[in-house]
Amino acid sequence: MSFERVSSPKSVESHPALRNLEFHSIKAITLDVGGTLIEPWPSVGKVYASCARECGLGDIPEAVLEERFHQAWKMKTKFEYGLHEWRIIVGQCFEPYCPPEKMDRIFEAAYLAFTKPEAWSVFSDVFPTLRVLKKAGIRLAAISNWDERLPALLDQLKLSEYFDFMMVSGIEKCHKPDIRLFQKACERLQVEPEHTLHVGDHPVEDIQGCRNAGMHGLLLQRSEKTSHELALTDLIPLQTLTQTA
Repeated sequence: MSFERVSSPKSVESHPALRNLEFHSIKAITLDVGGTLIEPWPSVGKVYASCARECGLGDIPEAVLEERFHQAWKMKTKFEYGLHEWRIIVGQCFEPYCPPEKMDRIFEAAYLAFTKPEAWSVFSDVFPTLRVLKKAGIRLAAISNWDERLPALLDQLKLSEYFDFMMVSGIEKCHKPDIRLFQKACERLQVEPEHTLHVGDHPVEDIQGCRNAGMHGLLLQRSEKTSHELALTDLIPLQTLTQTA
């Protein structure tokens, strides 16, 4: 089964965000995962609503669960990507609809649901770009604030084969924007930070973090309505870096 989206081909064009990289020899690229390579599918709310029915909670509106998740995610602090933190998030989503005696069951169902590739979609520009970069000899790694579920998930989504390795914050016990995560990635890539580019969708966790580590950073804002001129809206322009790699 393929989890790659199908879309019409895009032409590879230079992008204003890449102009500052013209005179740098980029030998390695690290990429964020959630919001950069993949996203929940069809939505967190829909997956959670399915879990609710599975656990005998009836039909809880998907839109309500989606909104409650976004609110809980926005309010989180010192998130360590462990079971305890995820249990709090899930509990805040289901609290009005789930009796205490069923909370453990709904958490287990929700946690397990997002280990399955069917709950995720790979953005349509991801595979074409990774193929071009890999073929050009640019070293690739994933750096993500995630938990121990990520390596197996990327295996199932056929993404891990493109990366030399994955830096998963929940496994490394170090979370972006901590520069140690980026520094360790450069060490494992055996590429100096000034020749390494990081791409991600979070201005602080991704861009501020990587730049503080001496790397180049490009912000990805997939919504063209909110995208800044110097942010990418997809990964396709990265393919132009192979011309100087």
